[in-house]
Amino acid sequence: MSRQAITALAAHYATALITNGLTERQFKALDTDALAKLAGITVHHNKPLSLKQVKTALATITSDSLNDVVSHNARLLCDVYRVPVACMDIIEYIIAISASSALRQLIDELYFSDLADDIHRTLLSQFGLDESTCFEYLDSLTSSGFIRSSTLTDTNDVVLPDNQVRLLTVSKLADTEAYLAHLLVKSPSPVFKMKDFAHLDIDTLCRYLNSASKQALSGVNILIYGDAGTGKTELARALAKSISKSLYETRTASDGLKQAQDRYDLIGHSRLRLQYLSSMQLLLSSSTTSMFLVDECESIFADSDEYYAKDTLHRLLESNPVPCIWITNHVQCLEPSFIRRFKLVLEVGAIEGKHIEPLAKQAFRGLGVKQDYIDTLLTTPHITPAHIGNAVHVAKAIKVSGQAAQKMISDVVHNTLNASSLLDTPLRYKPEMPFDASLLNFKQGNDVTKQIETALWHQAPVRILLSGEPGTGKTAYAHYLAQQHDLALVSVRCSDVLSKYVGESESNIASIFNDAQQRGSALLLDEVDSLLVSRERVSEHHNIQLINELLTQIECFEQPVFAATNYAKLLDKAVLRRFDFKLEAQCLNVEQAFRLFKRVLSLRQISKQERQQLSRLTNLTAGDFAIVARRMRFQPDGDFRQQALTLLIEENRHKQPNQPIGFI
Repeated sequence: MSRQAITALAAHYATALITNGLTERQFKALDTDALAKLAGITVHHNKPLSLKQVKTALATITSDSLNDVVSHNARLLCDVYRVPVACMDIIEYIIAISASSALRQLIDELYFSDLADDIHRTLLSQFGLDESTCFEYLDSLTSSGFIRSSTLTDTNDVVLPDNQVRLLTVSKLADTEAYLAHLLVKSPSPVFKMKDFAHLDIDTLCRYLNSASKQALSGVNILIYGDAGTGKTELARALAKSISKSLYETRTASDGLKQAQDRYDLIGHSRLRLQYLSSMQLLLSSSTTSMFLVDECESIFADSDEYYAKDTLHRLLESNPVPCIWITNHVQCLEPSFIRRFKLVLEVGAIEGKHIEPLAKQAFRGLGVKQDYIDTLLTTPHITPAHIGNAVHVAKAIKVSGQAAQKMISDVVHNTLNASSLLDTPLRYKPEMPFDASLLNFKQGNDVTKQIETALWHQAPVRILLSGEPGTGKTAYAHYLAQQHDLALVSVRCSDVLSKYVGESESNIASIFNDAQQRGSALLLDEVDSLLVSRERVSEHHNIQLINELLTQIECFEQPVFAATNYAKLLDKAVLRRFDFKLEAQCLNVEQAFRLFKRVLSLRQISKQERQQLSRLTNLTAGDFAIVARRMRFQPDGDFRQQALTLLIEENRHKQPNQPIGFI
C-alpha cells in the first residue's frame, strides 16, 4: 500500500469528522495544520483555510486512490482476535490513525476542542454500530492486547507499533500464520547445554515444565532472578530446547516499539511489552510447542498502577495459556503479590569453581591461552560467564592469541568489573608484615585459642569477639584463622551497612548475612562498636532497630562470625552474650618486642641500651612495628636503628594515659 493510499484512507475519516456537524465557527477555532497536511494544501498566513476548501481537497484525495489492502487485513484480524466481522471497520480505523500522524493530530485537536461527542457520533455512523456494540468490540480488542484501552478518541491508547502498521498496510496477508510470522521474535539458540547448569537445582523446574506442557495447564509462569551475567537467559533458552519448545521473546526495544514510545511520552515502554505479551498469548493459545521469555521483566511490574492496573498482571499470571519464563536482575522490584503468583521461583547465583571452568575452556578454545592463566582468571571475584564471553569475543574479533589474548581478556574483564563497582582487589586486606601467631598476646591464654581452632576444625558456627588496643592483631588473627581452616572471609565495614535512608541499613545487614550464608562464608565485623554501641547511649528509634537487627542476624547465622573492636566497653551488653569466645588482645611483652625489633630491622643482636629502652615501652603493639617497616620502605638506605627506636618511643608515648593538670 503506497503512502498515497494511506493518505487517502486518513482523508476518508477526516472528511467524515469535519462534515458531520462541524460548523464554520468551530472549524475556525481549530489549529488547521493537520487538515492542511491531510488535504495537501499550502497554508498562507494572510489567507486562512476555509471549511469548504478543505472538504473539496479531502474529497479529491479520498476518491483518487482508495486501496483494499487495509480492508483485507482488517477482515483477517477479525479472525485472528476472534471478534465478529462487524468489527472490521473499527480495526480499519485503528490502522488508519496508527498510519497517519496528521489524522491523529486532527482527532486530538477535535477532542481538546470539546468535540468528543461529535467524534463518537461520526465514527459510530461510519461503523454502522450502536455505542454499546462498538465498545463491546473495543473491549474484546483490548483484552486480546491489540489495543491498550477501549477508546475511540484517546489516540495514545489505540495507536499500533510502527512495525505492525507496516505489516498491515504494505500487502495483503495470506493467513494468521503470515501475521504471526512477522510479530513473533524467536529467541536465539542456546550457547550452553543443561549440563552446564549443574550448579543449580533445576530438576524440579524441568519436570514441572514437561508435565505442565503435556497437561496443557494454564497460568504456568517461572520467575528466574539473580545478578547480571549469571546465565539466566541462557538457562531459559537451554531449558526450552531440552523440552522441545519454541522460545519466543517479548520485545524489549524493537524498532517499532521504540518509535511508538518516542512518539507518545505517555506510553510506557513496559506497557507496550505487556500489550504485546497479552496479544501473543491469545494468538498462540492453541499451540503446544511454544513458550515465552520476558527478559528484564522488573519494569513491567514496577510500572503497574501507573500505566495499567495490578489486576491486569494478576490475571495474566493466573491464566496465560502459553508457559512463560520471566527474568530479572532486580527481584526486589516485584511486590509479594506478584511473586506468589509464579508457580516456581529460582535464584541463579554466580557460577563458581569447578562449574565455571568447563564453560571457560569452551570459550577460550582457539585463542592459545595457557591453563595456569585460566586458573588465575577464574579466581577473580564476581567474574561470570558473561564477562568471559564478552572478553573472548573482543579477542577473537581483533584476532589476537597467546599472551596478547591473555592481556586483552584481562583488561576487558578488569574494566567491566571496575565499571560495575565489582572490583574488589584494591580494598583487600594486606598486612604490612607476615602474620606470626606467636606474637599474639591474648589475656585469656592459649587454652581458649585452642578451643576456637577445634571449633573451626569441626565447622561449627562459632562466634568470636576480638577486643583490644589498635594494632594488637585482631583483624590479622581473624584472617589467619580463616586461611588456616579454608574459610572464605567477608569483611563488613561500617560503610557497607549504614544508609541515610531509614530502614535501609537493616536491609543491608540482612542482605550481607544472607549472601554469606548462601556462599558458606565467614564474616568479620570490623570496628563493630560503630554498629553495636550500647542501646543506652542511643536515642533514635531507627538506630535501636539497627542494633536489634544485627544481634538477631548474628544469632541466626550458621557460619563463623568474627567481630573486632578497639572499644569493647562501648558495646551493648547483649552483644557479649551473643559471642562464644571473647578474646582481649594485649600489647607485646618484652620478649616479643625484642624479637620484632630484630626481625623488622634484620638484626642478629640488639644492644644493651636498645634492650633497656624497649623494656620501658610497655604499650607497643605489632602494628607499631608495621609502621616502622613501612617507614623503612621509604628510606631503604642508611642506618635506621636509631630512627626506628625513636619512632617506637613516640608511638608508645601517644598511648600513655593523660596526666592531670595541677600543682605539684
